[in-house]
Amino acid sequence: MRFTRRLVPLLLAAAAAPWQPAAAQRSRQPTVIILVRHAEKDRSHPLATDPDLTPAGHQRARDLERVIRRRHVNAIITTHLKRTVETAQPSAEHFHLTPEVYRATGDGKATGAAMAEMVRARHMGQTVLVVGHANTLPATIEALGGPKLKDLCDSSFSNLFMLVLYPDRAPRFTHTHYGAADPPDRKCANGLER
Repeated sequence: MRFTRRLVPLLLAAAAAPWQPAAAQRSRQPTVIILVRHAEKDRSHPLATDPDLTPAGHQRARDLERVIRRRHVNAIITTHLKRTVETAQPSAEHFHLTPEVYRATGDGKATGAAMAEMVRARHMGQTVLVVGHANTLPATIEALGGPKLKDLCDSSFSNLFMLVLYPDRAPRFTHTHYGAADPPDRKCANGLER
């Protein structure tokens, strides 16, 4: 009888344990945020406000999927514009994810901050792909605790930023490139405005 009294509370605690600490356990894991600008957009119609990607842009979107396919991405966040959605599409298909869409306001700083809040509110402890714009990515990175960056150059599409948030130490930030090289631009330094 004494053995049963001790065993029942232990069994109940063990049964409840998997349900309670899942979120807490996830929050102790690093949060990996992969951030890219949308791929090359079609500029053949200068008045188009929501252009599709060019063939080179679709290729870059496929290149992105190949670069991150081993990352075990848990979520994808994009703006509502076609160029970000199309850039994320091959990765979304590979990971069987439906992107979470934020309606961009035209204010890069506000949009970037809102996308950062989506990561913080829903995806801590996970790996997240964020596809944004030349002016939203620096704002997103800064809002998540990364460095303050200048906007990306208009001719720059190959930047790949990674920000790793740790629960117990400073974030780690890296900046690399993927896919085809960007054309030379005297106004740019490594894809960022001078």
